[in-house]
This record gives sequence, C-alpha cells and structure tokens, in this order.
Amino acid sequence: MSARLFIAGGFGSIGVALCAWSDQPKVDGILPAGGKAGSSFEVAVTGTIEPWPLQAVCDDSRITFAPSEKKGRYQVEVPPDVPPGACLVRFFNKEGATVPRNFVVGSFRERAQVGKEVLMVAIEELPLTVNGKLDSGGDVDRFVLELGKDQLVVAEVAAYAFDSPLDPLLHMWGPRGEQLAFNHDATRLGLDPRLVFRAPAAGKYELHLSAFAYPPKADIRFAGGSASIYRLTLSEELPTLHLGEPWEANGEEPQAVALPSIMSGTMEPAGDLDRYKFSANKGDVLRLEVAAAALGSWMDAVLVVRDSAGKELKRMDDIDSKTQHDVVLDWTALADGEFTAEVFDLNGNGGSEIAYQLRISKPAAHIKVSASGGVYAVKAGEKIEVAVKVTRRYGHKGELEVGIEGLPPKVSAAAVVVSEKGEAKLSLEAAEDVVSANVPITIWARAKGEADPAKRVSCRFEVKGAASDVGDLLINDSPRGWLTVIEKGK
Repeated sequence: MSARLFIAGGFGSIGVALCAWSDQPKVDGILPAGGKAGSSFEVAVTGTIEPWPLQAVCDDSRITFAPSEKKGRYQVEVPPDVPPGACLVRFFNKEGATVPRNFVVGSFRERAQVGKEVLMVAIEELPLTVNGKLDSGGDVDRFVLELGKDQLVVAEVAAYAFDSPLDPLLHMWGPRGEQLAFNHDATRLGLDPRLVFRAPAAGKYELHLSAFAYPPKADIRFAGGSASIYRLTLSEELPTLHLGEPWEANGEEPQAVALPSIMSGTMEPAGDLDRYKFSANKGDVLRLEVAAAALGSWMDAVLVVRDSAGKELKRMDDIDSKTQHDVVLDWTALADGEFTAEVFDLNGNGGSEIAYQLRISKPAAHIKVSASGGVYAVKAGEKIEVAVKVTRRYGHKGELEVGIEGLPPKVSAAAVVVSEKGEAKLSLEAAEDVVSANVPITIWARAKGEADPAKRVSCRFEVKGAASDVGDLLINDSPRGWLTVIEKGK
C-alpha cells in the first residue's frame, strides 16, 4: 500500500511512494552538520528514521538531500552559488515531520575527525572546518598543530548552535604537556567555546575538544553519543566584520546624529568608549539597539544614556543575560534636550572583531506574531487547533484576525479574531476523504477585513529544541510551519 505525498508552496511539488505503516520521524543529529558551497558529500542522520527512506527538504531549495539505499544516509548537493550561513532541513514521512534541524553552508575547506584518531592539522590548511562527533562518554577529540613562535590560532566550536546536546570545552596544551589556554563559553555562541591562542614558542601543540552533557546530568563527566556532533573551525586571523556605513567619527567628542540613525563602529583600542549625541523632546519614545553578537561580533555590548549634564538616565547590558548579549532599550525622554548614547564592551576588549551597529529610532506601532513548534498533523475526519500569539507594540490598536495559507485540498481553516489577550486558535479540519499530504504552511495576522496581502504580518514558528534554552541557535525561528495530513486507514 502506498500514499501520494505532495509538497506545496515555495518548495515546488513532488510525488513519492511511502510505506503505509510508519512512525512519526525524529532526527537527533546530522553528521556532518554542514558542508562547503560547491560540494557533494554524504551525511548520516540519527534518531527515529523508520521506515527508510525518509524524505528531506531544505528551506534553500538549491540544497538537496537524496536518500541512499543505506539506512540513515543522504547524498547532499550544495551548489556553488549558495552563500555561507545556516539553513533549515526537515525530514518527514506520512505520519509526520521532524522539528527542522540547522544545517551549515561553509566557505572553508572541510575535513572529518573519525573515532579516536588524533587529527594532524598543517597550518597551511587553515582556515579549516573539522566535522566530528564525540562518540561516547569520556571522549576527547585531539588535534595537533605545529606552530611557529607568535603564530596565532583561533578555534571556534559550533555544537550547541545547531542543537547538539553538548556544553563543549576547548583546551590548548603545549609541547611539554602543559595547559596553556582554555575556553568554555564565548560571547554570541551560547554554550559553545572560542579559543584565541598565540604560540609562545615554536613547537607541536594539542587542541583538545570535549564536552559536558546539556541539559546537565547527575554524573559530572565528559559526554558523548550518536547526537554529540560538532563543527570546529580553525583559522589564523581574528575576524573583521564588514558593516555598513556610516561609521563612527574619530576623536573623543560625542558624534552628533539625527534621528532615525544607524552607526557602525569598533572598539579600538581596548577600553574604547563611543559616544553619540542626539536631541529628543519630552515624551518621545525612542528605541536604542546595539547589534553586535547578532552580526558575528565578539563584543558584549553595554549601552548608557546620559543627559546633557552627564547624569546617567538608563543603562542596559544584555537583552537576556543567559541567551542574548546585545542591547535593545526602549526609553522615554522626560524633558526636551540633548542626550548622549554611550557604547562600550563590558570586558573592555578591543580590536576589529569587537564591532557593532547602533540604531536609534522612533518606533511605529506594530504587531509580532508567533507560534510554538510549527509541526502539526491532522487525521481524516478530525480537527486540530493551532495556537497563535499576537503581541502589540508601541500602542498598536484595532481589531485583528489570523489566518493560514498553504493547506492542501479538503483541509480548511477559517480566519479567527484575535482576543484582547492577544491569543487566537485556528481550527484545522480535514474531510473524511482527504488524501495523505505533507505541506509547508504559513500563518498571518492582519487588521480585520484588510484585503491587501502586502499588509499581512507573517507568523514566526519557533524551532529551538529542548536543549537550547541558554542561547540562540544559528536559526531560531522560521516563517514556515509544516502540516502532515493522514488519510483514512493509513
């Protein structure tokens, strides 16, 4: 027995035959968790993957995952025109779909670390990304680099960033077996580490990568397992961010800016303080944002607002001390006057990698639309409810309704009005004679009765997993959800 499966929307359409009896799939990890643009390579997935093959679709349609005859293996094609960065991959069968997994497109050459081997890395290979897995509890992966005196090496791990259940650590050991450097958690990387090391003398150095389990377990030891996957990137240079103009002016005096304004800057030298002067009237509501970690900077930004006499009016460090190290500050001017926004690094660091963008604006009233999970299944002749949250910002008023697009034939859901609490529940109903399908869906909110699709606000579906509550993933949410329709007798 087989069922016809179709994909609608931005992914095009395909038809495949699937076994009639199957379980909802669950993928715990992809190894390697990424690859270089312009390459073809095999990946292995772990989790609940019966019956084989599972179908897979990437939100960048140029990237393809073709299932192999061997269970759990896919041949991945990443065309050369795909830009570096993260994308989302879903795996599905007729019973349902997985939560989407982060997958990385890199720009450096790539190698694999396998089993217990000590990987020898020539300095000429850098920059290099190593794909590996901590195979079992107590595992430590080792990398040997022969460095010259004053040779700089930057090592950065991605594991937590794509929802591996790890809290990784990096240690650098010297030629005589002495520990010379260590890093556990780094700004912007959640639980993932970054180690910057300059060799004090020529010789062979060993970089060790290990991890604790996350979420933590009762036994305190190094973790490992089938889903303990990482990407280790090694380079010889500190990163330089190419942010947009205009840039901060040189000098110690505050730089005057008009509102709205966007300014780019770096903390150079270490301990630098950048100041921007602006005017505001009593009652003005301003939004001041410092984007640093979100742009790939190593900066832990702090923002201070002062009046013309230098009195501190407001200070903010992190949006969330555990998960988001950038700054978003809503501030109301209590009097007419001139004010100064000060930006600096919490730890007094400086360099091209300690960069930021400051945005000062008068925000307009708007709404944010969100839903948890974004993976749904409905059986023939049944209904499900999809909960949607609508948050009003900056005095937004008016009656709102939410609706859904992308439903397959014989599945329906009427638009519903948003409650005063900002809640709405869409009721999806499948007819008795509906056929099996897997489709991407979108949810929107709009002013009630608004006919112009351009004035809709799209819902964002949270894709963060259970092990990612202390920092951002590479991608935290998606504009697409996923619906599985299960026909009678399947």
